[in-house]
Amino acid sequence: MPRTADETRRLRPDDLDAVTRIDRGLTGASRRGYFQKRLAAARRDPPRHLQFGIDSEDGLVGYVLARVLAGEYGRDEESVLLEAIGVAPGQAGRGLGTQLLSALEGEMRRRGIAVLETSIEWRDHVLVRFFARHGFSKAPRHVLACPVAQADVL
Repeated sequence: MPRTADETRRLRPDDLDAVTRIDRGLTGASRRGYFQKRLAAARRDPPRHLQFGIDSEDGLVGYVLARVLAGEYGRDEESVLLEAIGVAPGQAGRGLGTQLLSALEGEMRRRGIAVLETSIEWRDHVLVRFFARHGFSKAPRHVLACPVAQADVL
């Protein structure tokens, strides 16, 4: 059966190579191990993982990986952490990122989950603009980091 252009679907374990290829094209490095672990976690615990891809005639051209959080950071309600999103180089500007977010948000609405969060490098202006266009704003909670080697331990 031929594929419909730009079809959104659940990610499968056999998408690992395509997801890794797209991510490498975006970041310049292979994060195969990371994606392998995320896809495996989704197989072990499907209700906690929301992972979608978009197919075109050329195969997978975009992905989004997210995880349902429950009780983290002292919260009572569930939320979703968007872990990774990517659209194949050369496919930008076609609305595929928006389509992926729509699939994720649709599943969240179906489950009654109201909060979607992610973290980004503040210097990644492309992602900052993308998320701002889709209603994201700075959260009241901020991530802090301290290199252990430089920590001032009393």
